[in-house]
Amino acid sequence: MSKLFLLLTLALLAAPLAGAKEPFKSEYDSLSEGQVAIKKNRVYRIHVEDLRPTQFGVGRAEIRSRLEEINAMDKDEFRKYLKEKVGSVVIGPGGEYYLVDGHHLASALTMDGRKEMLVRVLDDWSRLTPENFFKRMIKEKRLWPFDEHGNGPKDPSTLPRTIRGLHDDPFRSLAYRVRKAGGFEDLTVPFQEFYWANYFRRFISVEELHKSPKKAIEKAVELAGDLEARKLPGFIPNKKCEKLLKGK
Repeated sequence: MSKLFLLLTLALLAAPLAGAKEPFKSEYDSLSEGQVAIKKNRVYRIHVEDLRPTQFGVGRAEIRSRLEEINAMDKDEFRKYLKEKVGSVVIGPGGEYYLVDGHHLASALTMDGRKEMLVRVLDDWSRLTPENFFKRMIKEKRLWPFDEHGNGPKDPSTLPRTIRGLHDDPFRSLAYRVRKAGGFEDLTVPFQEFYWANYFRRFISVEELHKSPKKAIEKAVELAGDLEARKLPGFIPNKKCEKLLKGK
């Protein structure tokens, strides 16, 4: 048996194992690498750096939580995790990929030095003008036009161009912690926690939030069950609120 033949045989035997270690490359086409036939609702690989945000801010608390989860996983667990946490994109003018859902995961992956995630293509609106594209994105609730301070609506053309450009919104972190504490129900409503973040801004100051985070969370959990929050997505009335609602 020649040395060349032996090397070729070993390479062929190793190929299936290599594929098993990198299932994404064999299972999913890449939106970032060359020409690919794009179909609505299909899942693809994409480089995180190629994603355009549809919001101005993120909550660092959730990003840290995602990072802790990811760092505790082995390779197989991580691949399974990504398959369960598929983001969603809309293709905009110039063929740009606008990330609708998955900003916190994308941020965690970026911070951890990981290059790819999985996304589902919701729609291809690349033929629209930038103005009409952003109007439609807002109308379809696929873009959050308020900045990390809750100010807005802002001009969508001023959105960060990359995931790295997202700003920290401490009230988005507060909303995340309140949800984890059972303050409101986790729904599939777009930008759900941003609605709650803007609600909490009205009653809790940034100084209060930074000075005593635990007390701020406790206060926010109480606020989440108040009558004034009843129209927010995932609202769960507290006992005091239930009595008021029954009296109406």
